[in-house]
Amino acid sequence: MADQKRVHPMMMDVESPPSTISGESSISEKAAAAISPTLTAPPEKRLRRCRFRRCCCRCFCCAACGLVLLAAALGISYLALDPMLPAYSVDRFQVTSFDMSGTGTVRAAFNVTVTASNPNKGLGICYGHGSRLRVLYSGQTLCEGALPTFCQGHRNTSVLTVALAAREAVELGSAKAEDLQRQEEEKTVPLVFEGEVPVRVTVVGAAKLWEVVSWVRCSLVVDSLNARQQIHMKSSSCKFSVHL
Repeated sequence: MADQKRVHPMMMDVESPPSTISGESSISEKAAAAISPTLTAPPEKRLRRCRFRRCCCRCFCCAACGLVLLAAALGISYLALDPMLPAYSVDRFQVTSFDMSGTGTVRAAFNVTVTASNPNKGLGICYGHGSRLRVLYSGQTLCEGALPTFCQGHRNTSVLTVALAAREAVELGSAKAEDLQRQEEEKTVPLVFEGEVPVRVTVVGAAKLWEVVSWVRCSLVVDSLNARQQIHMKSSSCKFSVHL
C-alpha cells in the first residue's frame, strides 16, 4: 500500500504594510497650522499701536492744560475788569406832531431823550449801525428811528435826543382811538419805547471785542400827546438785556 503523502501546512510570515496614519495626521496638522492665521499681531503693529496711544494721551493732556490755562486767564480778566451792565433811561418825551382822524388813523412824530450810563472802569461801549428805535401804543408802532453811531468811554454818561417819525399813517381803529382819548383826559397815556442796537465792547487800551445786540424796553406814562403843550412824564422804567 502506497504511503499516503501528508501535507503539512506551511507557516509563512507575512509582513503587514507599514501604517501611514501617524504620518498623515502629522502632515495634516502642519498644513492646518500653515493655513490658519496667526492670532498674535506682529511686533511692528504692536509698536504702532503703542505710539498711537501715547500720541493720543499727549494730545489729550495738552488740550486739558490749554483749557485750564484759558479758564484761569478768563477768570483773572473777569476779576480785573469787573464788568457791569450799562443802564438806560428815558428822561424826556416831546411830541413834535400828533394827528388823529375820527376813524382812528394816527400820524405822529416824537423826540425822545435817552440817557446811557457806562459804569465800567475798564470797558468801553461802541454803538454801531443798524439800530432800531420805536414808540408803541397798545402794541402798534406809532413812529420809529435810529440811534446815531458813537463810542462811549469807561465810566461815562451820554445823553442823546433821538427824533422818531412815522413812515406812514397808522390805523389804530375806533376802539383804540376811544381808549386813547379817554386816557388823555385822565392824563395817563401808556407808551412803550423799544430799542435794538448792535454794540461792541472795547477794552481800554486794547482792540474791540465781539459784537452783541442790546435790547432796551421802557414803559412810559405821559400826561398828553398834544404837540402844543409841554409833556410831563409820570413814570418811566426800563429793562435791558443782551442777545448774542
